[in-house]
Amino acid sequence: MSDANGHSVMNEHHSSRGRILVAEDDDAMRTLVAEVLRAEDYDVIEAADGRELFWHVERALADGGLDLVISDVRMPVYTGLDVVEAWTGFRGPRILLMTAFADPELRQRVTDLGIVLLDKPFPLGTLLDLVNETVTERGHQ
Repeated sequence: MSDANGHSVMNEHHSSRGRILVAEDDDAMRTLVAEVLRAEDYDVIEAADGRELFWHVERALADGGLDLVISDVRMPVYTGLDVVEAWTGFRGPRILLMTAFADPELRQRVTDLGIVLLDKPFPLGTLLDLVNETVTERGHQ
């Protein structure tokens, strides 16, 4: 569902497993990740670019309704890393970044932020293990 500006609107249903924002500009990849997470009973919000990612994160920081962000690093408008660095210092959702183009500088920036970087392509089981671990850790804080 989208609002008047074309942003994906958060579903009011809250799954017992957690709420996850998936930001990925590749439609097929975003849909695949979102559907796999929905099959595991997560409530999933989708963002197609950095602008939508930023919008959803800002909204989540205001209401605390987001457990995890899974974002591609390279996206139009803002990169996933741009958004993460913009909210550093705020208590926001956990972050998992994914990329097919990791260079040593990117790896260092991500490591310095304490964020997991997942290299594409990756097994869906690896993604689910990281998601389950991260959401469970957040629930115990």
